[in-house]
Amino acid sequence: MRHKANPICLVAVLVSTCGAAWGEVLRVPQDYPKIQSAITAAKDGDVVVASQGRHSGNIDFLGKAITVRSSDPNNRDVVAGTELSLAEGGAVRFETGESSQTVLAGFTIIMLAPELPPGYGIRCIGSSPTIGHNVIAAEVGGMASWGALYCQNSSAVITGNTIRGFEMPGNSGGVCCVDSCAWIIGNTMTDNMAENGGAIYCAGSSTLISNNSLVSNMALEGGAIQIVGGRADIVDNVVSTNYGGRTAGVKCDGTSVVMIGNVVSGNYSGTNVGAMTCSGTALIINNTIAGNKGIGVACIGGDAVILNSIVRDNRAAWGSSFQILLSADAGQPSTVKVDHCNVEGGTAGCSVAAGSTLVWAGGNIDADPAFSQPPLWGKDGSFHADLHLLPGSPCIDAGTNDIDNPDTPAVETLPDKDVAGNPRIIDGNLDGTATVDMGAYEYLPGDLNYDGKVNVLDLILIRNSLSKDPASVPAARRADLNNDGRVDILDLMFARDRMRR
Repeated sequence: MRHKANPICLVAVLVSTCGAAWGEVLRVPQDYPKIQSAITAAKDGDVVVASQGRHSGNIDFLGKAITVRSSDPNNRDVVAGTELSLAEGGAVRFETGESSQTVLAGFTIIMLAPELPPGYGIRCIGSSPTIGHNVIAAEVGGMASWGALYCQNSSAVITGNTIRGFEMPGNSGGVCCVDSCAWIIGNTMTDNMAENGGAIYCAGSSTLISNNSLVSNMALEGGAIQIVGGRADIVDNVVSTNYGGRTAGVKCDGTSVVMIGNVVSGNYSGTNVGAMTCSGTALIINNTIAGNKGIGVACIGGDAVILNSIVRDNRAAWGSSFQILLSADAGQPSTVKVDHCNVEGGTAGCSVAAGSTLVWAGGNIDADPAFSQPPLWGKDGSFHADLHLLPGSPCIDAGTNDIDNPDTPAVETLPDKDVAGNPRIIDGNLDGTATVDMGAYEYLPGDLNYDGKVNVLDLILIRNSLSKDPASVPAARRADLNNDGRVDILDLMFARDRMRR
């Protein structure tokens, strides 16, 4: 079953970044000297195409269903060479009821002012545009109180962008959503800093956060993501090496959150939680939460169900190795159900405060998950890990396919793709029954390069590892497909047999 996004958000529909085929093309600067003058002249369905070079000044879409783009939003060189410079209070405004048919695509948007005033940046207020395939970067300074991209009462689709380098005294260096229903899909957000939600901050919103790479962001609360109230579906993201004063990865306050298929690793909390804090209700399915400096999952005054997940190698600042913490918030106890998970220390790896309840269901294990490269922190503070499962991992086919939640019958929560977009559910242990693996990655027998298929490239990798010791050579460990401690002709035959299936 594929996870179904929050139906409220289905009003936001992705459209082609090339714009409607039937509209007129207005070129800048060939036909109009400025992007804004072309927008003013455009009619619904038209496409404004900006040539490579630097463009500057305010942009207001004036409520029009038009596309404003570079000559090729899918070409990285073109995007890098088509610069939109916002300085001295410049802004891109969607404030007149724009819909998903209003598109901004394919620019490098540079914010240059040393002190950025309120209203600066990309603003979606009472509008729902599509913003895709842009690089949004701060070269100097940050913004007054919200992220590089601000949404209020908006169903914006924010997809395929790179957002980097923003330093904020307020909420979110990247995307800030207030009372909105935004889709934040397939973006890369890195090196952003804020007081709350280093990369993404959502308040009172219903948000889909999917397939994003959130790396090396920083905040006092929620180094990568902070959700306050409302609802969030957090699906298939990589949340890694973020820093939080109290929660480094994902912090959810009074929120209904569904968190599926994420890798949360290498995040560093100065005092408390490395991976995730939740208060409210949380459904946490097929996540890999490993190698964080801080507690793995903290449920503070709320209810959580953790299914098919790996929670290991997390270390709190005070030296504790608690993987799951249950505490109370203003007298509200926590209840956490753990089902078919690999939790380091088992129940001893969980800290349960007075009045809170831990339900330890069937199928839980405490075993080395056999990661391709276990989490490792270098002396220089660097983090290294490859959290794919190796042949013979106890997490293969160790989850449960039966995870329907009677309390939320409208939401199907067992994914049919893993975090890398490869198929699941697969019969990984070849016992004749396809069962979902624990964690964010699904193991495909014979797939050494993790591209979701078994082919000649995998045979080459096995050949290159012949006679090498799996115990000391990571590539050989992956190539030991029958898990017998050596790489030989039997592994080649195994992969060749899998190619024919």
